[in-house]
Amino acid sequence: MAGAGPPGQTGALGKTAPFRVLGYITEGATFFPNAKEYSVGSTATWLPKDISGDTAVAANGAIIECWTSTPTSADKFWGLQKNGSGGISGEGSGHAWGIFELDANEIFEGKVDHLSQDFFLVGYTHGGGASGPPRIVQWREVAPD
Repeated sequence: MAGAGPPGQTGALGKTAPFRVLGYITEGATFFPNAKEYSVGSTATWLPKDISGDTAVAANGAIIECWTSTPTSADKFWGLQKNGSGGISGEGSGHAWGIFELDANEIFEGKVDHLSQDFFLVGYTHGGGASGPPRIVQWREVAPD
């Protein structure tokens, strides 16, 4: 997942911008042609988001794009976690992608500090067995041609 387009869509990176490959999925994942918005609509509290209506098979991970439409650093922190886990599995600021674990009902929780932040469901994982979705364990930088 790499891109420099509008939220919810991927695009080609310019040849001057290196990027990091965090991993890739060769099976057990479904991607949408257009991402589906799953914004939380409230600030400073963990809110559940149910993706089961958008999955064709039982999902164990959500592939989420996090997008902040404001440029100031004071209002762009977000967090994602497995529903009911009480432990953050991802947090950050700005524009990012990641795979986040779902509970048995295909629910994750999201939290934002400002309503300019949005979550988009890019796809979902349905592999990995009882251990949950595939984990990213290594990255490498890819230099432009």
